Parts: sequence; C-alpha cells; structure tokens
Amino acid sequence: MPMTHFEQRDYANQHFHELTMPSLVLSKIEFYGCSFDHCDFSLSKWQECKFDQCEFIDCDLSGINLKGSRLNGVVFIGCKLIEVDWTLVKWPQIAISDPLNFQQCILHDSTFFGLSMSGMVMSRCKVHDVDFSEADLTSADFGYSDLSDALFRNTTLVEANFVGAEYYRIDIFNNDIRRAKFELPEAMSLLNSLDIELQ
Repeated sequence: MPMTHFEQRDYANQHFHELTMPSLVLSKIEFYGCSFDHCDFSLSKWQECKFDQCEFIDCDLSGINLKGSRLNGVVFIGCKLIEVDWTLVKWPQIAISDPLNFQQCILHDSTFFGLSMSGMVMSRCKVHDVDFSEADLTSADFGYSDLSDALFRNTTLVEANFVGAEYYRIDIFNNDIRRAKFELPEAMSLLNSLDIELQ
C-alpha cells in the first residue's frame, strides 16, 4: 500500500520506492541505511531530520529545505537537486566522516557557501551556477562534471580532482589550487586570470 506520510520517528534499512510527495513536511525523523528510488520530494521541508548512510536514486529533490538536518554518508545518484541551500544543513563542527557523494546529478542554482566539504564527490554532474565561495573542498572530486558558471571565490581546492570536468572558471589568484588535478585542453581556462595574450 502506498505510504502517504511518515508516522514513525525513525526508520532503519528500509526501501522507499516511487513515493510522490512534493511539498512534504518532515520534522525530527531519523533514517539509517535507508534507500529512496524514483521518489518526488520536490519543494519539501525536512527540518531537524537525520540521514545516515542513506541513498537516493533517480529522485526529484529540487528546492528541498534541509534546515537543521544532519547528513552523513548520503549518496545521490541521478537525482535533481536544483536550488538547494546546503548551508541550512546542520554540519558538524569537525569534518564529516563520510562526505556527500553526488553521481550523475543535476545541482543547478545551489549553494555550498563557506562549507567544509573535504572529500565531497560530485562526479559526472551538471553543476551550473552553483556557489562554492569560501568553501573548503580539499580533495573534492569534480571528475567529468559540467561546471558552467559555478562560482569559485576564496575556495580551497587543494588536491581536488577536475580531470574530465569542463566549463569551469577558476581564478588562480583567488583560490587555493595546490596539487589539484586538471586536464588539457580545459585547464587552459586557468590562464584567464592572467593578464597575458596567447598567440
């Protein structure tokens, strides 16, 4: 029988399939080891919830509000996550032990401003107009992602991976890119921050 709402305070190792619940409101519910596939939770409010080692596959989470919620070891595969403010999440004071993992997702018009997201994976994603200003993205993996108009400003990108990524614009003077990995010809865009003329 289709579930119309979540009545329990916590769920463990459960599989939720094809739930259509746009604008769903959840508060103080905890999910451990749960998976969600082909669900529509767009424009939902998940406040002060906890998601630990959960997986979202082919879900629409656009416009979701995660104010005060905690995320650890969460994987998103093939999801729409447009216009999400990730700064509303309750991140731990120290680096999270198991960072977010995005695979083949759409994350347009979202913000990670000022967050410490060391080791985050954002592979083969579409990441248009996303704000990474002031963020610590040490060892992050942007491999093969489309970073059109993504904003990197005072961003720590030490040892980050941009191999296969495209359309990024990174000012080498205003970002820390030590030991970051880039690939030609896209890496030529790094020269845009230099006052030079190529012949």
